[in-house]
Amino acid sequence: MFETRSVIWVGLAIAALVCVASCHPQTPGRSPADREGPEFALAPAEREELVAAVLAELDGKYVFPEVASKNHPVLAKRWADDAMNRTTSSRTIMARMNADLQELFNDKHVRLLPVNAIPEAMLRDAEEATPGELAEMAKIEAREHFGIARTEIREGNIGYLELVHFPYAKLPGTEQAISESMGVIRDTRALIVDLRNNHGGDGDTVTLYMSYLFDKSTLLSESYDRLTGKTTPDRTRTEVRGHKYGEKRPLWVLTSSATFSGGEAFAYAAQTLQRGTIVGEKTGGGGHYNKVVKVGRHFLLSVAVGMTKSPITHTNWDGVGVTPDVATSADEALDAAMMLARKTMRDAK
Repeated sequence: MFETRSVIWVGLAIAALVCVASCHPQTPGRSPADREGPEFALAPAEREELVAAVLAELDGKYVFPEVASKNHPVLAKRWADDAMNRTTSSRTIMARMNADLQELFNDKHVRLLPVNAIPEAMLRDAEEATPGELAEMAKIEAREHFGIARTEIREGNIGYLELVHFPYAKLPGTEQAISESMGVIRDTRALIVDLRNNHGGDGDTVTLYMSYLFDKSTLLSESYDRLTGKTTPDRTRTEVRGHKYGEKRPLWVLTSSATFSGGEAFAYAAQTLQRGTIVGEKTGGGGHYNKVVKVGRHFLLSVAVGMTKSPITHTNWDGVGVTPDVATSADEALDAAMMLARKTMRDAK
């Protein structure tokens, strides 16, 4: 269940793993050890199979084919050297390959993962999943409250919404959970959306949340997908379940260095479209979106297959992150936003 506009902006599980460089979400029930994968001896034939599969997937899917083509011979040579040939440790091989991938691609959405990093039901795109698989994904998301960590009304009638990831928009229960959460804060005077621990998810769910914050259909970005060769506009919905929050009330978005991928997409759109003020730290810098595929018997590969461009800046935040409008530490971001919100409320009287 990972990225493309309906694949995922590094949602639920890959996040905790991509987090090695910047950060990504905790997979339900997964421990730090799971992110490294089990330690076992990888036979030479299995290692060769893994290398061939990774190179083939990058050649066939990476968003910039010329970059994959340039890096292919370098990686093939490195992964066939004496040091690699002498290595049998699964964790050592994965760490070595990831170091090389990051050095050459400099793309936080390109990463080798252990096969147990993501629940089996979440490996397929939502469009391809069976009703049973979608139901299984929904059960996993329901345990995580569909990425909604907290929804509350704070002092001064200021709404507060903490989102830790963006689940598939098409999962049973996703729209209902979002509608109920937005319903809690619908009558507040201002809104704070906390993305400090948000590491991504489905881009369509980012759009759904943004749809509540704009009065009419608004172009958030254009997305290019190498797998389809198409560029598609990403517009907010004219209608949503429940009631829109609208665009007249002020919005503050909290970020940290761990905010990644879909979390950054939300913040970048709010900032570039002048819908909200970003408070906190510069974000992780994952502006592409990915797909997770199985490579060999024991590993998965996250590969960036697409990219987005803002209609305002004609670029995105990849490699540079989203720069906050009000810079402060992640720990102090909520207090800073609350202070700004109270001042705005006082000035509005």
